[in-house]
This record gives sequence, C-alpha cells and structure tokens, in this order.
Amino acid sequence: MSRSKKTYFSPAQIRFLAAKQKMKIIIAGRGWGKSTAIAASCYNKATKMPGSKGFFSASTYAQILNKMMPAIEGKWQEWGLKEGIHYVIGRKPPAHFKRPVAPPNTHKHVISWVNGSCQEMQSMDRPDAGRGGSYDYGEVDEAALVSKKHIDSVLLPTLRGNLRRYRTHLLHSICFYTSMPRKSKGMWVLDLKDQALAYPDDIYYQEGSAMENLAILGDDYIERHRKTLPHIEFMMEIMNVMQTKLPDGFYPAFDRDRHTYQPRYIYTSGAKGIEVKGTKCGNPKKHLDISMDFSGWFQCATVWQEERNVEKCLHQFHVKGNEKIKDLVDQICEHYKDHKLKYVRLYGEPRGHDRNAYGPTIWDQIVKRFARHGWDAEVIVKPGTQVMSHQQRHEMMDEVLREDDTRMPSLRFNEDMAANVIISIENTDITKDFKKNKSKEKDRDYPQENAPHYSDTVDYFIEQKYGWKWTGGGEYVGGGDVVFG
Repeated sequence: MSRSKKTYFSPAQIRFLAAKQKMKIIIAGRGWGKSTAIAASCYNKATKMPGSKGFFSASTYAQILNKMMPAIEGKWQEWGLKEGIHYVIGRKPPAHFKRPVAPPNTHKHVISWVNGSCQEMQSMDRPDAGRGGSYDYGEVDEAALVSKKHIDSVLLPTLRGNLRRYRTHLLHSICFYTSMPRKSKGMWVLDLKDQALAYPDDIYYQEGSAMENLAILGDDYIERHRKTLPHIEFMMEIMNVMQTKLPDGFYPAFDRDRHTYQPRYIYTSGAKGIEVKGTKCGNPKKHLDISMDFSGWFQCATVWQEERNVEKCLHQFHVKGNEKIKDLVDQICEHYKDHKLKYVRLYGEPRGHDRNAYGPTIWDQIVKRFARHGWDAEVIVKPGTQVMSHQQRHEMMDEVLREDDTRMPSLRFNEDMAANVIISIENTDITKDFKKNKSKEKDRDYPQENAPHYSDTVDYFIEQKYGWKWTGGGEYVGGGDVVFG
C-alpha cells in the first residue's frame, strides 16, 4: 500500500506517533488532531504488519460510526487512499485483496485493506460486534468514556499471538485517545500519567491543546472559541484544562456522574455494514412531557418521560434566527413521528398565554401546530400563573438534584441528546441576590443553546409538575400517565 500525497503533522502529533511504548495515551482538546493521529496510526500498523488484525473501540458503536470513522476516512482519502482500491468498509473485500492471517467471521463491522490487514470495530454497547478473540493491536477513541473494567477484562487480554510473524514494536500495542474526562469513571486515564513515570519503557503519556495545531486551525481559532463557548467548556474542550462546573452556580448539586445517562442506540445493516438507525428514545406507548422556553430569537424545548419517580430528559430541540415556534414543533414531531401515542403535555412560560394583536397566543399556536401533525397537546401551565422567584427555584432545584426528598423526582439527562441542556445547567451562574445570571441571553454573539434558556425549561417543568409537593400547597392538575393500548 502506498499514498501519493503529502500531509502535515504537527510536532505534537509526531511525538505521539513516534513513541515506541506498547501503551500510549493522548489526552487532548478539540482541534489538537486526534482523528489525524488515529488515521495515521491505523494506516501505519496495517502497512507494517500485512495480514494483521487490529480493533477500533469506543463506548458506543454510534461514536465509531458517526464521529470516529468519517474523520478517519476523510484523512485517508486526503492522503490519496481510495475505498475499493486500498480499503473497503463493512463489506466483503474485492477478489484482488489478500486474505488476513486470521479472517474475521463477518465483514459487517470490519475495515479490510488490500494487503490483507483488517481492523474490527467494537464497542461496549455492541458486544456481539468484533468478538474475534485475538488481535495484533488496538485503538480506543474517547477512552475516558470506556470503563476501566472493559479495558482490563475485555480489550487488553485480546492483544496476543503472532510473536514470530511480526517483529515490530507495533505488535500488541494499544493507543488511547481522549479529551479531558468529565466523569469519575473516566479519571483512570489520568492515572496513566503516574504509571508512565513509573514504567517509562512501557507506557507513554501525553497531553495537548488546540494551541499545538494552529498551523492547521488558524490564528483566530482560539479567540473565536473563547468568545463563543462557556468558560468551563472552553478550558476543557479547547485548552484541555481540567475544570468542574461553576462552584457557586445556580445548580451547585448537579453532578454528571449521578444526573446523566448514556442512551441506547438502535443499529441496522447498510451499505457499509452496521449503521446507526437511531436511539431508543423513551417508551413509544407513553405520553411525552415537553417544557418550552420562548424568546424573540431563540426558542427551545426539552422532552421528558417519567419512569418510577425518575424524570428522564430524553431530548433537546431548538430553533433560532428566522425560525419560528412552528419550526420547533415541526422538529419535535418529525423526530417522534414513529411514537405510538401522539399525546403531549406542555409546560413552560406562562406568558405564552398572553394575548397579542396579531392573532392567537403562543400556546394556541403550538397546540394547533401539534394537531397539524396528528398530535393531541394539552397545555398544563395555566393562564395567569406566577412562576417562583429565582431564589425559590434555586432552592427547589438544589433539593431535587440532591435527591434528599422522596416526594420529589430524580432527574436524569441524556448525555448525547440533551448535551446543551447539561452545558446550560453547568454554566448558569447565580447573582449575589440569588437570581440567575442571564446576561448571556442578551449577547447576540454567544451561542444561545449554551445560555440559560435550556435550564429554564428544566425549572418550568419541575415547578409546574412537582412544585405543589415542594411547597406543600395545591395539587398537580396534569393527571396521571397516559399509555397507548
């Protein structure tokens, strides 16, 4: 195999790729070029060990298919490699391709190279894919999302065999690529730093930021993201500096370990083997709760379902700019078009009942738009309702997130489909008089999906569905669960 085009590697990428230790890890921010390093590492190993078998691994198969492989394949093609000539993905290789030393049982989740090398794609949520027993090397993307137990008990033991066939330091090597961990279960990647100091011949540890790749990114990359990302996100995602949520924010009890969950993905077969069909997005036979926040130039909604006193935030939706509230409803209905029970309960801003001179109220428009898609919608928030003060909301949400009051629900947020909701919660500050700092909502240059809007939908939903329990007065008027069939 050969490539005809030159490519650029940053000094930091070269250091990582040139290291000869059996175990290597790079913890780097967005823009460092992890995809470039993975693409080069995989191509190099496939080339240097003809007929070998390696693996790609990640926490979910969706991570591999949607994020990892498009970027990697893009790099291969940039370097002059062509699918069907140098490699194929997810299908039986052409007759002129050489056979691997240990052929895979199926090609649905395999990258096959013309020299007989192959790489199987694996994940924790797809244990049936890539169960080959023995591998010559491994590549693990977003390693902080993969459990240490899975690394130790599933992946590392499979690196074995072929000692007489391949005389290279690449044999039985494993590379970990990740951004800075956000959950305690991912902190094991930071432990490798001490292990690398103790065993420098066996383990290589490297950290990096986008600053090391400015030759590709451009000089304004850092400043552009500094302006448009919340400070915590900027420091972690771009500068690769460990951060926590705002210590004195509006939601101090929020904890990613406790309050988020990984969605279940649905897979199907396609032109390139296994493909992502979607996610298991709640119970399709049960009604949806939807909480909305309106503004003149940003509208957003969170979708919820309750399960055994756990309120799951299944999904987020938003529109901005010239898009209207009807476009937001259209998004929701399109996503849930296969939902069996087309009935929603609506929570959110009481001012949506305000009359205006141009026609129906906002809530009336929303109900009619749902009806246009065949959905029944019931507005739970009543006209003239007074929302809690900021201080009351702060105290109520703090108690809910601490999960000390059994009358109140536990909250769980879909970490993939409600990512901006999580960022909004973590980055919403509080003023000295216990009000939300909503200054970012007025900044036209700031991404509004990361501003407090989404956190407001959470407040509205909990207050309007459960606030009567917290205050000890009144009762919930929305009724019980509605289930299809």
